[in-house]
Amino acid sequence: MAKKRTSAGFLHSLTLTLRSGVLKSTAPTPPTVPNHTVTLPDDEAAPTQSEQGSRSGWGLTELGHGLMIFWAIAAGSAIATHFAPVQAWERQAQSVMLRVRGTVAPPEDIVILAVDDESLLQLSGSSWPLRRATYAQAIDKIMQAGAKTVAVDIRWDLPSSFGRDSQSSADCSNDDILVSDDDQQLQAVLQRYDGRVTLAVDLDELEQRQGEQSRISLPFCPFRTAKASLGLIKFPLEPNGRVHRFGQAFLSEESEGMKLLKAENISSFAQATLKAGGIPSVLPKGDSIFFYGRAGTFQRVPFWTVLSPENWNDDYLKQGSIFKDKIVVIGPVASRVGDELNTPFGIMPGVELHANAIAALLQNRSLPSAFPNPAIAGLAVSLLVIGASVLPHQAKHPVARFGWALAIALSWSGVTYVLLTQASMLVPIAAPMGAIALAGVSYLGTGLTRDHRNKQRFRKTLKHYSRSPLVQEMMSGQDEFKDLLQERELEILGKNLGGRYKITKVLGSGGFGETYIAEDIQRPGAPQCVVKQLRPSTNNPKHLRLARRLFQAEAETLERLGEHDQIPRLLAYFEEDQEFYLAQEFIPGPPLSEELSLGRHLPESRIVEVLQELLEVLSFVHSKNVIHRDIKPSNVIKRQSDDKLVLIDFGAVKALHDQIIDSDIPSTATIGIGTQGYMPPEQCAGNPRFNSDIYAVGMMGIQALTGLPPSQLKENPQTGEIQWRDKAIVSPALAAILTKMVHYDFQKRYQSAIAVLQDVTQVSNLSTISLVLDDLLADELLADGLGEDETMTRPWPAAFAEDLPPTEPPPTE
Repeated sequence: MAKKRTSAGFLHSLTLTLRSGVLKSTAPTPPTVPNHTVTLPDDEAAPTQSEQGSRSGWGLTELGHGLMIFWAIAAGSAIATHFAPVQAWERQAQSVMLRVRGTVAPPEDIVILAVDDESLLQLSGSSWPLRRATYAQAIDKIMQAGAKTVAVDIRWDLPSSFGRDSQSSADCSNDDILVSDDDQQLQAVLQRYDGRVTLAVDLDELEQRQGEQSRISLPFCPFRTAKASLGLIKFPLEPNGRVHRFGQAFLSEESEGMKLLKAENISSFAQATLKAGGIPSVLPKGDSIFFYGRAGTFQRVPFWTVLSPENWNDDYLKQGSIFKDKIVVIGPVASRVGDELNTPFGIMPGVELHANAIAALLQNRSLPSAFPNPAIAGLAVSLLVIGASVLPHQAKHPVARFGWALAIALSWSGVTYVLLTQASMLVPIAAPMGAIALAGVSYLGTGLTRDHRNKQRFRKTLKHYSRSPLVQEMMSGQDEFKDLLQERELEILGKNLGGRYKITKVLGSGGFGETYIAEDIQRPGAPQCVVKQLRPSTNNPKHLRLARRLFQAEAETLERLGEHDQIPRLLAYFEEDQEFYLAQEFIPGPPLSEELSLGRHLPESRIVEVLQELLEVLSFVHSKNVIHRDIKPSNVIKRQSDDKLVLIDFGAVKALHDQIIDSDIPSTATIGIGTQGYMPPEQCAGNPRFNSDIYAVGMMGIQALTGLPPSQLKENPQTGEIQWRDKAIVSPALAAILTKMVHYDFQKRYQSAIAVLQDVTQVSNLSTISLVLDDLLADELLADGLGEDETMTRPWPAAFAEDLPPTEPPPTE
């Protein structure tokens, strides 16, 4: 039968009493051990509320909360103040997400006329720069082909190096400046398409004695026509060393160079290009560029092909129709020029970067911040971190909290990715993710520290309560606590009890306490004996007086029981340090559990012998008005001297006429005894009867027949009866006896051990008669000349044929 009352009551009571929470996560519920509830002694009362917090690690919990709030505030402050390292992480995270997103189809309105390595080879023998007359010729052909506008991402701030003489000058203040033929050709084209060709303006930062100074690098003065379109080609670099924002964001900075640019009314290169093409531009919602992809995303046309009549007229350029109504951006992409910048998609030629900026303004695509106000952004990040850190704290285990924190941080990265790629919106990602992860690390660190502290306190508590059977069971089931048992055994071994009994070995735990092997040093030869400790669950004087009376009554009972030859004799009983001890006779020999090993089927004759011996002892015990309540194979010893079965472990006995019921005693002073499988339902419910012991003996008989322990036998779901007949070969008479012994209803069970013994004795007598008849029949057959090895049957007498078939099936004919 399943045990109704388990050790959970002990764990719950001990946990509530200690109020430290240390048993909750480390103490497993041990199987098939006595139900035992424990209260602390009065001098170890429950801690106060402040002591509770200290003992259960509330200081570390508060530290974890404090660290979480610190990380939340730190992340919010970093966002609000644009703290450079955090901004670098933010931009780096955005770069990763853009690369994960991949390429987006760019507008077809933009074409890059790329001065690549092949163009340099074809037009100048790989030398740089090209003649300006070459650019003039290309611009003229493109504009004649119908291009909307041309933007040249090349600095022409100095006179051409081609055709210069000693009289050439870069001083535009001189009205009589001489212009080389190379510059004149470009000047003529710019004047022809005045206002439709955008030239590059740069800003140089110079180191002077007075400090850093800014200088605008404008195009060479002959190129500054009346309607000249000039655009700043410079981009602001972010803390991560990449370009993320439009050029106009650079112009919004308050610096000496920016003031000079504003004074010249110079806009960004992208804005100037759209204006030159007569394309109305709208101020973007955000200052971050919407990048379409990595280098090579936009359509490229090699510069030299425009100047090649064959390419210009064939199906590739179609006489320049490829440029019709297009924005053409001219710039170098050749590796030797080195005009490259770092972007979210990696290294990119400047002309390609400008194409991205122009396309983003053309399509009004930008990446605005979800929180334009830095203070609001910082507050939002702080609240996000706090809210996200509250969820992991609901988990009990520190590692689980850390796992939840990482999961939430990764989830936030998913949210920001969706907002970036689907809604083109930037939200803080690195700061909140880092703060959430750090909060998880803080909870992990403080939680593990608290668990370690609690584990140490738990070890101390286990050691303090290690005399409790359940605590010993818990320690023995955990490798990390087994050393406590060894420590305690070392403390106990050699201890002298009552000035007479020297402990030499710890046997184990019983229902009331522990059991030791000891030497009686006051007797010759110091013979061994068994000393059982009976430890009260409280040191309350009133309860101790009651325990003392019960202990004395129990000792008197054991004294009477010891009169039987197959029950250990009581040698002494005494009290020491408010603990009670019984010294009993030591019975050398193996337990019956060794004979009833798993899978071993005993002959029916042996089983009948075991039942007879145990029932005889049991009838004597019941005659003394005592219920054993813990009969099982390990509590039956096969005495070494004469092979008789001895019933031991009467630590669970209870004299019915000496029961003392005190209404003032709390429920924690009660003890329920039994072992799962050998306990009938009424004993599980705390109401043992005499035939509860009969049930246990019957289960041992069934175990001997089937070779299976009670835990492996199933119950009938309707009746609750044990189903075992199909697993054993047994005579109907013995089967009927065992079935009645283990009946679910105690009223239908045998009511006395004597009644069972009478039926078992009858089965034993019938088996003896059968064996005698078999011997007589064998003698007659031998007299008739039949050999011993000839096949013969062994029928039972007719009188017993129906009720008592043989234990083993008869031989086949």
